[in-house]
This record gives sequence, structure tokens and C-alpha cells, in this order.
Amino acid sequence: ALSLSGRRVLVTGATGFIGAALTKRLIRAGADVHVLVRASSSAERLGSAWSRVTRHIGDIGEDKSLAAAVRAAKPEFVFHLAKERVGSTYAREAAATVRFAEVLRDHAPQLKRWIRTAHDAPSRDDDAALVHRIVGLALPVVTLELYLVYGPGQVQGDFPRSIKDGERPERLSGAVKDFVWIDDVVSAYLLAALAADVEGLTIPIGTGQGRTEAAAASILLRLMGSSDAPPEP
Repeated sequence: ALSLSGRRVLVTGATGFIGAALTKRLIRAGADVHVLVRASSSAERLGSAWSRVTRHIGDIGEDKSLAAAVRAAKPEFVFHLAKERVGSTYAREAAATVRFAEVLRDHAPQLKRWIRTAHDAPSRDDDAALVHRIVGLALPVVTLELYLVYGPGQVQGDFPRSIKDGERPERLSGAVKDFVWIDDVVSAYLLAALAADVEGLTIPIGTGQGRTEAAAASILLRLMGSSDAPPEP
């Protein structure tokens, strides 16, 4: 069976919610894990995993440090979850992705698969055009389009963690959302790394079942033994 055990992998965004969960799973899978971190990055989410990875200081927005990190990591697989700093726009995120693609093309000749996370694009066509441009650089890229991910490590105050933490929001969104568990999302990244004939694809990662925040909160409260009903929008 295909495996990431012993393979060199590079994770960007490893100190974030999803990135930390993915990094820990990669360690358990026996991968040789390298992470791209800023000098100011916090080890809080990674915990003991922080000392079990090889850290490379760099920034996806700065070509020189990014290229140096990629050369040092020599990744066979890259999991790209990092984002530009707060206040970024889709145009900036897309430009950073293209820069990263060019760095991988020029400095990672051993690359077998690049798994990237789709940006919040103005439309599907925008990110499809971005994927087309990356594929044009002859990179083996797979894009995962994530729905609403939740689970341990989620930012405090974000729904649905806010419910678990005992908060009772004044009002919840009536928009239908697809809530997907963090462990399932991490599994999707690993499958995308090893599956055959998926290069160039954009794959939606969700459950296929939509619920409003109010409906999801009602389920959570019932499971927690509370009869409090959250307010509808």
C-alpha cells in the first residue's frame, strides 16, 4: 500500500488549526516532516509535535526565504495551508500561490505532489484559472476546496466551539453550511497526496449535508444535555 512513512514532506501553515492537525497525523504516519514557520510563529497548537519536526524560517510572501526553505526541506510532498497575513485579498493570495508554484518548480525537482487549499475566490472560475496556471508550470498539484471545518484546536469563539465553551450567541446564521470534522479533512489531505490520477483536480471536501448554524447548535446542545434553544436569525 502507498504510504508517506519515511517520505520528506513540507507543511506550510503548520501552526494553524488545520495545519497543526495535519502535521500531527503526518508524524504519526512516520513521515519526515518539515514545516515552514515565521520567526514569530507559536508552538501552542503543535504542542510536543513542535520538537518532532524540522522547522524552516520563511514566509510565503517573501521569495528568498521561501526558496531557501524549499531547497533545505527537499520535499517530495508539499501540503500548502498557509495564508497571507491579516487583511489579505484574493488577488494577493493568488499572487502568493503563483510565487510558491514558481519556487517549487525551480527548487523542488523531486516534488511528487503538491496539495494546496483553495482560496476564498470571488467565483469558482477565478480559482479554476489559478489552478490552470499552476498546472501550466508542470506542477503535480491537487486543490482541496474545504467547507466549514470544525473540531479540536478551533479558534476560541468561533462557532461551533463557542457553544461547547458555554457561550450562547445572540443570533446564529440562517445560511446553510456544510460542517466537516477536522479528522476527516486531514484524511482528505493524506488521500490527495497518494491517490492516482488526481493532478490538476479541485476536490470539494465536505459531508454533502447542509445545516444552518441554529440547527447545528441545537444538535450540539442536545448532545451536551442542554435544552437551551439558540435563537434563529
